[in-house]
Amino acid sequence: MATILAVDDSNSMRQMVSFTLKQAG
Repeated sequence: MATILAVDDSNSMRQMVSFTLKQAG
């Protein structure tokens, strides 16, 4: 998963991380 995020655009990665954090709580 980390590899996919690294390959993805920085902006997309940030959005994905933010979304995950929001879902986590």
